[in-house]
Amino acid sequence: MTARPYSAAPGDPSTAEGTTSTVPAEPAPARRGGASRIGGAVVFALTLVVLAVVTIFRYTAPYLQADGVQQSIMSIQNVDLFYWGQNRFAAVVSFLASPFSDPAVNLFVCLLINSLCFYGMLLVIAVMGVRALTGEFRWPAVYVLWVLTAATANVIIVPSKLHIISLESQPYSMSWLLTLGAFLLWKRSVWWAWALAAACAGVAMGLNPSVLTVAAFLAIIEMFRRRQWLRWPAFGVMWVAWFAVWQFLSSRLGGNAGPIPDAPQDYFSFSRGQFVAEFPQAVGSVTGALSPSRLMVLGAVAALAALLLPAERRAALLPRFALVVLFSLGYFTVFAGNPWVSLNGYPVRYFFPVLIAVVLFLAAPIAGALLTARVPVAAAVRQPVVAVGAVVAAAASLVGPLTPPSDSVVLQDIRAAGDFARSNDISFLSGYYWDMWPLLWETLEDGRESHFVTGFKSGGDPDAYKERFQADLASGTPPRAMCVNETDSFCTTYLDYWTEPGWQFTGQTCPVPGPTPQLGSPQQKTCRVLEYTGGR
Repeated sequence: MTARPYSAAPGDPSTAEGTTSTVPAEPAPARRGGASRIGGAVVFALTLVVLAVVTIFRYTAPYLQADGVQQSIMSIQNVDLFYWGQNRFAAVVSFLASPFSDPAVNLFVCLLINSLCFYGMLLVIAVMGVRALTGEFRWPAVYVLWVLTAATANVIIVPSKLHIISLESQPYSMSWLLTLGAFLLWKRSVWWAWALAAACAGVAMGLNPSVLTVAAFLAIIEMFRRRQWLRWPAFGVMWVAWFAVWQFLSSRLGGNAGPIPDAPQDYFSFSRGQFVAEFPQAVGSVTGALSPSRLMVLGAVAALAALLLPAERRAALLPRFALVVLFSLGYFTVFAGNPWVSLNGYPVRYFFPVLIAVVLFLAAPIAGALLTARVPVAAAVRQPVVAVGAVVAAAASLVGPLTPPSDSVVLQDIRAAGDFARSNDISFLSGYYWDMWPLLWETLEDGRESHFVTGFKSGGDPDAYKERFQADLASGTPPRAMCVNETDSFCTTYLDYWTEPGWQFTGQTCPVPGPTPQLGSPQQKTCRVLEYTGGR
């Protein structure tokens, strides 16, 4: 072993000022070879896919409903720029899954994309935070932090709400993944990274304009932290430009509202009076998404873990946690006082980053203690043990019944009505929103344009509706439709709009959807058949 000169650090009492000492040279850390990098990438990719797939089979069956099914239906029938009947939420997931026409396969692909984005977003957060947590950037530490964060989310968020934020057709996971990715890319000083960051920002803004808040917050922090007075204002300008582009597209290419327009949509205003009056409801939306007992247990463990962190790591984490708290409070305030959120009843999806912040506050100290606490165990042994423990924790957090999405409760409840439609020459389906979208999904086994919905948020290609209608007329059999759990006037209004006026009820009934209560489902359930008579 060769020797090298060693210069004392300032204040090091082992040597006098200006002197040097000879100590054995420590070998430089070995660079990871190609095989090692590939192996690490495989581990991360495999973990991501397993987490995503198990989450699908764990949480879809009990909680899938019309909003989630509609994303698949748009993908199968016609991908518009925005969700059908709306002027927001770019239909990116539907577009990516559109090559798959089989309903079961398409639904699984849509769910998989959403789930991959959720866990991918947690991975990006781990990449951003691991250096502050451990003092260095090492991929094994990223892996531990990421997997423990995923486990924490599955432990403390109640299953129905975890389904909403990780699997349903809400755009939050994908938009946040792209936003954080754009932020990391913008830090690099190469043109292609900036171009890719701009592309990520454009898609993220189309998916969910609220990401502008976190993009602005991160840009301001980086601008002052690094004193980069041009780069980060330019980052902000890019996001504002994309916001303007999507507002223009929204005004020109928003979804077809149909014969009954939506209520006025006020997305960007704030009401102080509403915030004060409905503050408890907004808080309840967040707290209701968390398991109280599990939250208390993990909170106690996280507090103990924070005490075990080295002092320098606590000093590094505290200001970052303070910034997360500041952002979360600001974000919560903006959305708690937003009229559109109030009109929708304060669903927890609007407070997505607040839930993620709670998860991070619990997972980060635990991961940090496991990775950095000074215990008499060799690092070479500790890291593999900690990684295995993190994987075990993630597996345990997902223990439960595993059911294919195609066997979801809502699809089983509607199956008899779907079979009736397919075997009785029914081409058009109308009725209550939460019933008719699962019903349409059931009928699309016969082809992408075998059946069509005419009701709230129906959409797609109007010419395809007309072509199906004309094909039924040409067959010699009157076009037929089903009206499920809605009034006569509702069903005939939408049928007349999407086809031609002249629909009449025949007196024939059809199987009523199953017993599982849907949101606001009418107490008196009905299913009736209509025929097109042309006004006769």
